[in-house]
Amino acid sequence: MKVKVFSLFLALGLLVASIVLYVVFGLFAIVTKASFGLTVVAFILYVILNRDEILRFFKKSASVTTFYKILQIGMVFGILVFIYLLSDFLSWKLDLTSGRLYSFSEETKSVLKGITNDFNILLFKSPDMRSPLLDYQENLLKAYAEKNKRVHLEKIDPIQNSPKAFDYNVKEGGAAVFEYQGNKITVDLKKIFDRDQETGDISYKGEEVFTKTIKSLLASKPKNVYLLVGHGEGNPYDRGNNGFKGIFEKISEDNVKLNQLNLLSIPEIPVDCSLIVIVNPVKPVFPEELDKIVNYMRQGGSVLVLLEYQAHITINDILRQMGLFYLENLAIEDEDYNPQLGRTTIIPKFVPGEMTSLLIQNRIPVEMRTAVGILELPLQERPKDSVYEIIPLLKSSKNSFGETSRNEISSGKVSFDKRDLKGPLSLGYAVRAKRQSVLNTRDGETTNTVESRMAVFGDADFVNNTYFERGGNADLFLNTMNFLLKREAAITVRPKKSAVTGFQLTGSERRFLTIFAFSIFVLYLMPGVFIFLKRRSKVKE
Repeated sequence: MKVKVFSLFLALGLLVASIVLYVVFGLFAIVTKASFGLTVVAFILYVILNRDEILRFFKKSASVTTFYKILQIGMVFGILVFIYLLSDFLSWKLDLTSGRLYSFSEETKSVLKGITNDFNILLFKSPDMRSPLLDYQENLLKAYAEKNKRVHLEKIDPIQNSPKAFDYNVKEGGAAVFEYQGNKITVDLKKIFDRDQETGDISYKGEEVFTKTIKSLLASKPKNVYLLVGHGEGNPYDRGNNGFKGIFEKISEDNVKLNQLNLLSIPEIPVDCSLIVIVNPVKPVFPEELDKIVNYMRQGGSVLVLLEYQAHITINDILRQMGLFYLENLAIEDEDYNPQLGRTTIIPKFVPGEMTSLLIQNRIPVEMRTAVGILELPLQERPKDSVYEIIPLLKSSKNSFGETSRNEISSGKVSFDKRDLKGPLSLGYAVRAKRQSVLNTRDGETTNTVESRMAVFGDADFVNNTYFERGGNADLFLNTMNFLLKREAAITVRPKKSAVTGFQLTGSERRFLTIFAFSIFVLYLMPGVFIFLKRRSKVKE
């Protein structure tokens, strides 16, 4: 009897040890294989030693009711297995990840809807390659393919199918090749995540990278955007905190080509110019330059102006063409401000419109370190040959004001008086101006109506390298760019990086979750088995 009991405890002990070794070392470790082997031998020994009792139990329990109960348990188990296998093929899935890793942004949805021809994604991955990053990559690509039937995802083993890997110049597993109408772009695994060198935390940016790749392949001829230089403007190539390298790199990724524009060295603005960007000119813009810009606008050109408190007053000669003007002031917030950031840091309120509606729906704020109020020209002072649609974008609170005193601003002791601008202040505008009796546009078309566009923000720093990734700063700026480029379909909310650290599971953590999930199923069965045995013992009594 002692031998029989010992064999049972030995088998159970080896089973527990095998599970622990599996969690720690994995299935293919020698110690795990040896432990599982000994467990099987122990259970076989237990069955041999208790052969008579086991046969007697099944003979006594072989009733129709017991058979049906076993059949029901088997059916439940089979249904669960079937649902698990089927779930991999279902197009509707719940995204329960903490960072919403598989929930697409409005931009991605819009891009995928625009795919009308076959678009192929080739994922080069060996079956034995396993890691959370690879799982994330594959699941995200599956989500792309599920959103549009024109998107086809194909998994290729680069070892078994080495000729194809060679054709696509894939040298290692984990690479995804996006192919459309003969053009292709390869995205390596390392491009879809960032690892913090100090903390080891991982930021997942697969959607951002994949969507940009698809847009690049779908894009038509790039738009040419010219940055005005020569007046102390912000530097688009500076990677420092106050530079603008980050936001202009994002612009370049959106099928836009950036150029510098020095109006003193050329006779006129290039014909291929789709937009002029003016970033806080602190020196005067000369009359001959202003004439070229005004002529460009009257032919249907678009201009984006970013102002600061230091902006030179000659910028008004451009703003007035579109019914706006700038008065030197500094926006002071007396209602909605963070004491730690000060009264000049503004979290403006959105005015509903095509460039702001999605930001409002997604509750994504914009943050401005300092800003100036922008004013509308009275109707009688606007150019008479145009019809204006002036669209406010951002406003400060009703208790804010625009400080106009340089002495108060420099001393840091500001207070509202009758010389200041009363809030709420408009911190951003978009303008459409339609002119009649214009025969030739910049594109060489003959027409009786030309539409010019302008956008003005009372802050330039909100898109510098320090601030452009905060809240909706980049989204608002890029949406405004697309409005000025007359690409309204591209106005959207863009994907963000997901700083999710819990998603990066180690191998032992993954195996533990597997055992834990299986244990839940076993615990589901145990009460039924316990009740069955208890009732059976009562019947015997």
